Amino acid sequence: MSTDDVTREAARLLASLHSMRANTMPEAEHVLAILEHEPDQDALMGSAAVLKEIDFRMPGGTLAGFVRVRLKTLPAW
Repeated sequence: MSTDDVTREAARLLASLHSMRANTMPEAEHVLAILEHEPDQDALMGSAAVLKEIDFRMPGGTLAGFVRVRLKTLPAW
C-alpha cells in the first residue's frame, strides 16, 4: 500500500469516525496530519500505536466493524 493509499484510507477512517460521532476523532486527525506530511519511521510507528488505541476504544456495531477493517489496513506501511 502506497503512502497516498494510506493517507486516503486515513481520511476515510476520519470521515467514518465523524459520522459515528466517535470520541477518537482527535487521534484520527493526528494520524492523518502525520501521514500528510511525509512521516519518518518513528512517526509511522507512533501512528500505528494510535490506530491500535482507536481500535481498542471502538464501540460495537456494523459501522464500527467497517472502521475496524480500515484500521487493520492502515498500519501495513
